[in-house]
Amino acid sequence: MKPIHVVIIGGGYGGIRAMEHLSKSSRIHVTLIDQNAYHYMQAEVYDFIANKVDMSHIMIDLPSLCNSFGLVSFLCEEVLTIETDAQEVITEGQRIPYDYLIIATGSRTYFPTFIPGLREYTHGVKSVPSALDFKQQFERALLDRIQAQKNRCDVKPFNIVIGGAGLSGVEIAAEMAAYANKFYQNGNFGCRSVDVYLIDAYESILFGMDPFLIRSSHERLIQLGVHVWHNNRISEVREHCILLDNGKLLDFEFMILQGVFVPRH
Repeated sequence: MKPIHVVIIGGGYGGIRAMEHLSKSSRIHVTLIDQNAYHYMQAEVYDFIANKVDMSHIMIDLPSLCNSFGLVSFLCEEVLTIETDAQEVITEGQRIPYDYLIIATGSRTYFPTFIPGLREYTHGVKSVPSALDFKQQFERALLDRIQAQKNRCDVKPFNIVIGGAGLSGVEIAAEMAAYANKFYQNGNFGCRSVDVYLIDAYESILFGMDPFLIRSSHERLIQLGVHVWHNNRISEVREHCILLDNGKLLDFEFMILQGVFVPRH
């Protein structure tokens, strides 16, 4: 009997889990399609930015992974369109027929248009290139800051703003604060360290989650020196400066976008 052909678009967590499950059946042939030849372990990116791991810990080779399963093929191409009537996936190089189709293309950073300047002046870390760019720029900025201390501690503030206090926002704020503290301690630098600001529109961090988790996470962030600003809506982002709804201005060196922003009413 001819195997059932299942095409999976997307080599992220969802696509790989579907491939692993379906490959257990000898009656199913899986074709995994992704425009990148690697799986990006986004859940580990915060350790990468904080220098706990190197780039090899956040990337898995998809061709090798697919070859380790049964009837699984990998195609590294960009999908252009899907013809549902003909049951074909159209890529740059070929047409792939399917019996069943799974679309698991994941997510991308959302830049709401009601906040001017958000897309232009903030960083997202939902891809390897964007995470690597941020990491390199951040470390270069740290070096520039150390070199500027030739006038002792008379240097401008170095603020990192995390927009959104959900799970990923809280995690990256904690990791950045811990890394910055360790950096200055290890180098025995006596001047002012990096300040991390976690800004969110809701009444608390991790809004809607278990109260114990919210309380313990908030306490830990404070211990790490994170400035937690909840009930604050960002109304505009300028180059190296954000404006809040209450009129407060905050200068920043880097801003990372991690959360869902609530529009003003």
